[in-house]
This record gives sequence, C-alpha cells and structure tokens, in this order.
Amino acid sequence: MTRRSLSVQTVVVGLAAALLLAVVMSAWVWGRPGSSRYSETPERSVDGREIWYDNPQAIAKSSDLVVRARVTATSKGRTYSEGQGDEYTSRYVDLEILETFKGAEVFGSSIRMEEEGWDAEGVGYVVNGLQWSHVGEEGYYFLSPLDGGTYGQRGSFGRILTTGEEVGPSGHEPDRAGPWKGLTSQLEDPAEIRVVILDAIDKSSE
Repeated sequence: MTRRSLSVQTVVVGLAAALLLAVVMSAWVWGRPGSSRYSETPERSVDGREIWYDNPQAIAKSSDLVVRARVTATSKGRTYSEGQGDEYTSRYVDLEILETFKGAEVFGSSIRMEEEGWDAEGVGYVVNGLQWSHVGEEGYYFLSPLDGGTYGQRGSFGRILTTGEEVGPSGHEPDRAGPWKGLTSQLEDPAEIRVVILDAIDKSSE
C-alpha cells in the first residue's frame, strides 16, 4: 500500500516538474531574440535590388497612386515565401487619404499599404533604408497595387514624410542619389514638397 502511494506521488511530482519545465522553456523561447515572437522594432537592415528612378517625374509616372496620407494603424501582415522557400511576414499599414494627386482614391477613404516586416525567426528588418511606418505619421506616398488589394511603395524612395522622426524623403542617402537628389532641403518644407510633387506629376504626363 505504501509503495503504491509512493509510486503515485512520484508520478504526480514528475508531471508537475515536466509542466514547470515546459512553462519555463516556453517563456525562454518567446522572450529570446529571433523567436516566433515578432520584434517590435527592426533589428537589422539589408540591401536589395530595386527599380531605380533618376528624377521626381520618373517615380511619379511609375506610380498608380500618389497621395498625401496619415498612418492610422499598423499590424502584422501576411506570411509569404521567396527564393529558396524562406518565409517572411509583412507589416500592414493603414493610411487615411488626405489628398490625392494621382489615382482614384478620395479624401477620407482608407487604404492598406504593405511594407517589409519580419523574417522566419520573427526578427524585424528594413530594406534599402526604408524605415517602418508609425501611427500618426503624415506624408506623401508613391504607390502601386499588390496582390490581395494592398499597396506597396515604389521602392525605397517612395515616401516623403512631413511629420515624425524621419521628416523628408525615405531611403539611403536620398540627397545623394535617386529621384530626390538635390531636392532634400526643399522636401523638408511641406509647401515646397507640394510644389515638387505637382510639378513631377505634370511633367510625367507629357
């Protein structure tokens, strides 16, 4: 009788220990960098091939939609595979349209933009210096439709922010290369940005 009770007690204690170990391991896995817990900020930057634009009218011409908009929400997007089967998860960015320069979207409507997000390990990353969007930011966006009804920016230079920490054009050293070369000082003034964009769209239709 005593031996049977001891055996049952041993099993119960062993099960409790196993459950405790599982909880500890789960907490460790979810808390470590690179786990399936998606990082809240990008932890690495990578360079990739992209379409190049030499001037404002070139990027305006290639865009299906050019708008001034405000970021109202961000969220985890879709998971997809590229190249050798590596999985990536995008970020969804909801934009409220404040003004349309090219395209059919109207004031007050909302669209969903998609940007780079996380790798298969949940590590956040950015490509070619195009930083993640943040709620409350306002700016000008050069966009084209993607599969699934979302929009994507026209490369790393496809955004000019007028508020937030990254005011001005996006991308690596936009003052030295790309469509905004030589214009970055103007693009820090909201009134000047509007002039540059209207001129670019006008010339792109010639």
